[in-house]
Amino acid sequence: KNDPQVDEMQEKNLKSILEKNRQKTKFIKGDKICVIKGELKDLTGLVLKVNENSVIMQPDIEEIKDPLQFPIDQIVKHFAVGDHVKVIGGRHEGEIG
Repeated sequence: KNDPQVDEMQEKNLKSILEKNRQKTKFIKGDKICVIKGELKDLTGLVLKVNENSVIMQPDIEEIKDPLQFPIDQIVKHFAVGDHVKVIGGRHEGEIG
C-alpha cells in the first residue's frame, strides 16, 4: 500500500526539480510556448520578443490579434508530436529527434 507521506514528498521533489529546470529555460524569438498559469492557461503561441523577466508572444488563436506579454514563470516551451528537436542540456544532451 502506498504511504501518503512518501507520495506527497515525491510530488514536492518533482515539483522542485521542474521549477529549477523551468528557471534555467532560455526562450528565443520563434519558440513555441504554452501558458501554464493564470486566466489564459493552455494558450499557445510564438515568442516575438524576450525581455529580462518576460516574453511577448503572438497567440495561435485568431480571436486574439494583438501580442501578449507573460512573465517567464508562467510559460513553458511547447512541443507537438513530430517536432524536430535537439536536447541542449541534461542526460540526453546533443541528441536529436
